Amino acid sequence: MASSVLRIWVSILMFGALGAVSRYGISLLVPHHDPAGWPWATFLINVVGSLALGVTLALAARNNLSMVWREGVGTGFLGAFTTFSAYSMETVRLVQSGSVLLAVLYAFSSILLGVCAALAGMTAARKKEA
Repeated sequence: MASSVLRIWVSILMFGALGAVSRYGISLLVPHHDPAGWPWATFLINVVGSLALGVTLALAARNNLSMVWREGVGTGFLGAFTTFSAYSMETVRLVQSGSVLLAVLYAFSSILLGVCAALAGMTAARKKEA
């Protein structure tokens, strides 16, 4: 029992490091310096992360993936990859800079597209069963 829990923790740790580095890499590729502009990197990361989590969970259920892989990829990689705290701060910065409408659009579209991406990922992964 203890060794399986340790393997899950190590998996989360290793995949989490990869997810954090991946998120940082994308933030370098899609720089955002204007506090009153759309935070594209975080937006992209959150939508892609939602899609990837939907795919991961559907494939994990279908293929009966071990907890080590499921937690490593879902909690570790995607937990470190997606950026809800950055999303929250960027929304606050938009409001503070006077871009209230853009902040509202960013907040709602991030949630809406994130949920739609997760559903699309699960749907696409489940269709492969048929």
